[in-house]
Amino acid sequence: MLKVNGTFNEAKIFTDNVEQGAIGQIIELCNQEFVKNSKIRIMPDTHAGKGCTIGTTMTIQDKIVPNLVGVN
Repeated sequence: MLKVNGTFNEAKIFTDNVEQGAIGQIIELCNQEFVKNSKIRIMPDTHAGKGCTIGTTMTIQDKIVPNLVGVN
């Protein structure tokens, strides 16, 4: 398992084998203020997507972020 830190949060990635493009997207996600106080978990099949990494899960209770719906 890897941990990636950003300005407002950290993500736990449930694999040690992650492509660099996905790491960049995960860091960018953790740098966004709206993820503050949420739990970010990245599934083992993760890879870079168009809005965010495929395999991203997070607890955001009072927000809607349509551009983070991943597309292969």
